[in-house]
Amino acid sequence: MSDGGPVLLPVAGRVRAAWRNGGGTTAEVIVRGDHRSPGADPGFDWRVSIATVERDGDFSPYPGVDRWLMPLSADGLRLVEEGELVPVGQHEVRAFPGERAVTSLGVTEPTLDLNLMVRRGGTTGSLCAAEVAGRAELTTAAGEELVILVLHGVVDAALDTVPGGTPPGASTRTLARHDAVYLGAGRQLTLHGVGGIAVARITMAPGDEPVAAGAI
Repeated sequence: MSDGGPVLLPVAGRVRAAWRNGGGTTAEVIVRGDHRSPGADPGFDWRVSIATVERDGDFSPYPGVDRWLMPLSADGLRLVEEGELVPVGQHEVRAFPGERAVTSLGVTEPTLDLNLMVRRGGTTGSLCAAEVAGRAELTTAAGEELVILVLHGVVDAALDTVPGGTPPGASTRTLARHDAVYLGAGRQLTLHGVGGIAVARITMAPGDEPVAAGAI
């Protein structure tokens, strides 16, 4: 279990699960509050995942969930939201409620997209792309969690940072494309390198417990 410090979430450790409608697969990067009990809806407090869209089709409805979608593939993704065509370019972000009728359109080859889903009701989120050029410091406030995912380039992460900075001799890990790092509330993450990252921030409702993210 994590103490809130940086936790590596490698792409190699992810398991893909098929969608119910057969239109693609999803690999969870990290999930918080994974209830998986009968009647649990949506079954998590928040989740970051990478989906592979294999053909045109409807997205699964998620009542009571707010969603952010970032296409990872070069051609982006064309969506139809309640009859309106919405093109979303690579590394752009589209936010929409999980109740909305959304369909992928014009999919000619499998395309990847990054997803942040947050249970509505006191917990909020955001998703954006950012560039790393040299050294970058990411911090979380009290009641806030963060997940970064490497989009491209060469990025190293210091995985034993402490509040206030990186101690001498801190261990670093070179992150592969689509590797991710989780950071708990009130912590700091140091990155080095040149490349692009996706940054998902989740602000928790008061009283939430720390995420059980596993060991590095």
